[in-house]
Amino acid sequence: MANGSKAELLRQADRALADGQYEDVELLCLEMISAGDISVNSLSRLAVGMARQGKWTTAERHFLKVCLLHPEIADGYANLARARTHGDELSDPTNIWLYGHISEPRDPVIANDLADAASNSDRFDLAIRGLQVAAANGPVSPGRAYALFDCVRILRTGRQGSILLTNPFTIRIALVTAADEGYAFFLKGLVNSIRDRERPNRLSLCILDLGLEEATKTWLRQRSVRFVKPDWDLNFPDRDSAPETFKALTARPFLPRHFPDFDVYLWMDADTWIQDSRWLDDFILSALLGRLAIVPEVSPAYLRQYQTIKDKDSLVDEQTWRHRAYALCYDAMTADDLAGRPTLNSGVFALRADAPHWEAWQYSLERALSNTRFPLVEQTALNHAVYANRLITAPLPALANWQTHRRLPLIDPRTNQFCEPYLPHDPIGILHVTGPDKRRQHRLLRLDGRKIRRSLLYKQE
Repeated sequence: MANGSKAELLRQADRALADGQYEDVELLCLEMISAGDISVNSLSRLAVGMARQGKWTTAERHFLKVCLLHPEIADGYANLARARTHGDELSDPTNIWLYGHISEPRDPVIANDLADAASNSDRFDLAIRGLQVAAANGPVSPGRAYALFDCVRILRTGRQGSILLTNPFTIRIALVTAADEGYAFFLKGLVNSIRDRERPNRLSLCILDLGLEEATKTWLRQRSVRFVKPDWDLNFPDRDSAPETFKALTARPFLPRHFPDFDVYLWMDADTWIQDSRWLDDFILSALLGRLAIVPEVSPAYLRQYQTIKDKDSLVDEQTWRHRAYALCYDAMTADDLAGRPTLNSGVFALRADAPHWEAWQYSLERALSNTRFPLVEQTALNHAVYANRLITAPLPALANWQTHRRLPLIDPRTNQFCEPYLPHDPIGILHVTGPDKRRQHRLLRLDGRKIRRSLLYKQE
């Protein structure tokens, strides 16, 4: 077939597509395939065009033609079809078509096109998957980011619970925490809160073992938790005298080293637990977009941000306390520059494996440890890395990491859930049981005005 006739057939196919003559498109493509004179890109473009018109079944047949020319994609298609049996959400063959097409070539342009086509056809689940692949190739534009969050919002209206974690073909997510035996009690609550809300194969639970007893490890192994016993990731003065638990602070900026082969790392302190797993979507989506998903220590309900804090033998306001922390870790000039900015709480955060934040955090922590070893040195270093390097963040509201020492939550008697202590009393997503006396029974106020005694912790068994 001459080049001219090939070009003419492609023009005819484009015209047929524009006119909605999808059978003609298929016949023209078959003619070009039989002559061995059509590229994978041309077939893909025509398939995307049919998907834009909502002709998903036709588009899938079209993709099978692409497989004839591209054996690697065909292999990927077959593997994904077999893997489909592991999840009940992938009964629609067009899901396999989308994933088969974008997972092998890793083409962000095609992924974006497919995401747009899916969104225009009200196929929001497919749109999310296409945008995930696009995001994996680099930061996503604000318009794409909005589309991604919009898809999740629409999906949430029809189904409760998190969205990203209900698909076994999504990104590889590691939920990481750390504990010694003294924190095993709280660790079990975190693990149970995850297992009660997410199916076991959606998250890989990973623990930095700082001295857990064998009985606790057995309990965790029964729940498919993996362990790493960290060594020191950084050198610093008097390191040999530092307690074993301090390794949790030095290991945190090195999570991709300790648990390789994941796309996104979601860190949660062992004294946190998940009440509403929909917030996990926001952490993971934000991380996918190349941002540090994290919660500033700011809320209209937090009383302590307007009160004084006891620091050694004096009472100081929060900004003065932050100034002292930055000066201790770095110098007075840095403290003057950063003390007025809100503290990003490192107890819960999410970050992509290839994000630049990791290296910046490592450098900032190494600098800080050369000067001090105070308990919040790694959080101060993370804030320094973000602010000094102007790294992109996705600040999430206090509901995504509610610090109980700053303000106790209320209880909604209708749901028995913890909720924010001001209107509209939304349920808290992640409780962070901060403060020294974590196990105590608190006298908590219900929305109906009654008071009850209740623990802030999640069940242990």
